[in-house]
Amino acid sequence: NIYNTWLADVVLYLIYQTFGLIGLITLRYLAYLGCVLLAVHFAIQKQVILHPLTWLMITLGIVLAASGGIIVKPEIFSMIFISITVWLYQITRVAANARWFLFYLLPVIVVIWSNTHGEFALAALFFASITIGELLNINFSHNQALPPKAKKHFFAAISLCIPALIINP
Repeated sequence: NIYNTWLADVVLYLIYQTFGLIGLITLRYLAYLGCVLLAVHFAIQKQVILHPLTWLMITLGIVLAASGGIIVKPEIFSMIFISITVWLYQITRVAANARWFLFYLLPVIVVIWSNTHGEFALAALFFASITIGELLNINFSHNQALPPKAKKHFFAAISLCIPALIINP
């Protein structure tokens, strides 16, 4: 029986063997920076970058993520993957007619995430939430629903995420 953090453990081990403790600490802060940059990119796209609540949410996210102290654990990969997943969904949704193919990155992320940390269950919760939201948009807010072509690819990609959640050695 292999614990589901095997991939993260291998990556962390290789970083430590190559760069030592400074490599692990650098990974941690690069992960924080990456998550902040994804949030900032989305805030710029939605034209809310100057709103104080935007920065409050980003700061709150950093504080919560950093609450684990300076220990680098496989959880850092869950922080990275949930940030990438939400960002990818949002930027694809904003321009769904042009970017529908990006939905197919979601199952790839899930396969990697499910082998790095147990919080990959957040992906299932997130996918269930956005699927319900999209179904509600289709039925009650047609102007907020994905365009037909993007909708087809969204549901196909989400369906591929289900088996992706269990691909593990």
